[in-house]
Amino acid sequence: MDYNSTLKAYDIRGTIDIINEEYTINLALNILEKIDFNSVTISYDTREKSKTMAEVLMNVFLQKEKKVYDLEICSTPISYFLTKRLGTDIGIIVTASHNPLNYLGFKIYKKNLIPFSPIELFQNLKKLETNSNQIVRELFFSKNYEKIDFRSFVNNYFIHNFSYKNLKNLPFIIDFSNGSAITYEHDFLINNFQKCFLINTNLGTFKHSLNPLDEDALIDAKKYIKDYNLNFGIVYDTDADRTVLLDENSNPVSGDDLLLFLIYIKKEILDEKFKVLYDIRSTREIKQYCKKNKIESFESVVGHYFIKKLMKENDIDIGGEKSSHIYFKESNYTENSLILFYYLDAFFSNKNKKTKSISQTIEELHKSISSKELNYEFNIEKDKIIKDLEELFSNYNKEKKDGISVWSDFFWFNIRFSNTENLMRLNLETKNQQIYDKIKNLIEKYLKKVNI
Repeated sequence: MDYNSTLKAYDIRGTIDIINEEYTINLALNILEKIDFNSVTISYDTREKSKTMAEVLMNVFLQKEKKVYDLEICSTPISYFLTKRLGTDIGIIVTASHNPLNYLGFKIYKKNLIPFSPIELFQNLKKLETNSNQIVRELFFSKNYEKIDFRSFVNNYFIHNFSYKNLKNLPFIIDFSNGSAITYEHDFLINNFQKCFLINTNLGTFKHSLNPLDEDALIDAKKYIKDYNLNFGIVYDTDADRTVLLDENSNPVSGDDLLLFLIYIKKEILDEKFKVLYDIRSTREIKQYCKKNKIESFESVVGHYFIKKLMKENDIDIGGEKSSHIYFKESNYTENSLILFYYLDAFFSNKNKKTKSISQTIEELHKSISSKELNYEFNIEKDKIIKDLEELFSNYNKEKKDGISVWSDFFWFNIRFSNTENLMRLNLETKNQQIYDKIKNLIEKYLKKVNI
């Protein structure tokens, strides 16, 4: 069984035929061998087997006399938040995020909430234990780890540190996707927002796609917005670190447009001085808005490991990815939808003198033609693709950082390669539709020629 196929750049993911009790015991033993720690928080998402894998980890660590805090079902953002508050040496979240139901996974992160890179940490995930079945039977006789329920603490912390008074009586919709936000985030919302609709909150039943970037995942929330004339909607992924915003017309807001929208709120409504980070795939409108308003901005390669590290090193206040991950300095450079609600509260406040809707505001901010992230399978060397594209666009500006970016005064695109799948990803932005079609056709003609 190839354990190393589960090691990714930022986390561990694999199908349930690979990630089982035996695998998890070996993972725990490898963690003990590679990481020096005395205390750990462990949480898990709502997948059927996630709790079992979390309990395996807890019991192995307890046998080695580690202090273990069981956060039970808990979103990734709240797991980060509680790890920081408890001051443990490391944290582990058992989640496969937005991957299909036949996947399991693990996020392992440091005390400063920067993730370990499993592919670098382990390099070769050694099989250290052969008598796993016996160990599993013995492990489950020892469940003396400390369970923690911090719901009242989380609620009080955010209510006392952020304003939500304008959202309290505003109608909107939250789709929990039957994921791990059904504990802390659900408790916070139901206690503080009288007119919000909360849907898909049942455990063990996944009604739609686990990835909110899929159209299927947005159907329920869209219907509520239209039927009840709501102001906006939020759709979570399984571990709630990815949040898709739907505007008042039920249209999804891309991750980079969401970041641009939050930058606008921070500048025009909250009137703050701040720094911004965006990923290399993001709309150039962000860079232009920051330049126009004298906001210091930073560009990052894709991946939360690099983004969090860069934000921390440069004391950056807000960052985001096109994939709808938004990072806040207030949450120690991690994602947190409860802080996102604070920004939305400010948008709907009396301070917002322009009183425009979400869609109107974003339309004014983003005037260029932008693609969604377009994916292509490929079967030739990555270096050859980069070299060919350099030649194809030899007359234009180029930068080879996280793939290749090409730009002129009229267009910009980035082509990069997935860290987890055999996919080439294209993000394209132009001044008008005619240029968009021309550049896209030129790239796709090349891809067809080399049989990608």
